[in-house]
Amino acid sequence: MITTDQLDQFNDQGFLVIRNTIPDSTRKALEAVVDRLQEVDLADKQGDGVRWDMRNCIRKDPCFLNLLRDPGLLSIPVSILGWNIKLLTSHIVKIAPNATTAEMPILFHQDGGAITFELAEPLPQLILKMGYCISGDTEHDAGQLKVVPGSNRLVGPPIMKTETEPYGAIDVVTRPGDLTLLDWRCWHAVSPNKSSVVRRNLYFGFGPRWLMPMDYESGEGLPNVDPVIAQLFGSKASSLGHYLPSTEDTPLKALFESQNG
Repeated sequence: MITTDQLDQFNDQGFLVIRNTIPDSTRKALEAVVDRLQEVDLADKQGDGVRWDMRNCIRKDPCFLNLLRDPGLLSIPVSILGWNIKLLTSHIVKIAPNATTAEMPILFHQDGGAITFELAEPLPQLILKMGYCISGDTEHDAGQLKVVPGSNRLVGPPIMKTETEPYGAIDVVTRPGDLTLLDWRCWHAVSPNKSSVVRRNLYFGFGPRWLMPMDYESGEGLPNVDPVIAQLFGSKASSLGHYLPSTEDTPLKALFESQNG
């Protein structure tokens, strides 16, 4: 799924778009699930807005778990972070059309929360975000991701061109079915969706197994848990398995070693 040249580009720029990573049938199924989950969620919360988010969505429908378990897609975080990894977050974002900047301000930031200011700079490569474009317009200002290329290697914040946008920021234009890889250190923001098309994105975040997850405690209660899924939700075979991983702790290693001969 990812070539040496793409990996070099990702490490240099802090982001990478891989086109057409999920088939249209899967994309349409995901679109329907996102809409259904939003309908149920808003019925409970009594309200709607320009942007709707659902964290820990992996538990809400089998389609998310199936996508997570796809070996071709799993090869991407393994290629970038190695095999001693787990899922840190699963996150749906749905952005309504015809929005304004006033309704949805552009806020550049890094991912990682407290890690970004508790670790000394330069920050290490710890977290990979994989964002699937489920639906959306291909034009600029359509709820696209904005990034500052190369800011994953930056010490300190980027220099601001305006109050809301740093120098060098670009729009990452994606089509439905595309996958965006984002280094957690890369400065980025989401633009308001000024188009007439709803934008739906699904994000998986990966990191080392010794890092705490962002939006769940454990994988307990997940259906159809095989050894790989168990690893991705923090399971360990020994008391020190997160810090001194054995073969039993990391079935991802055996999976990709067998696939690569």
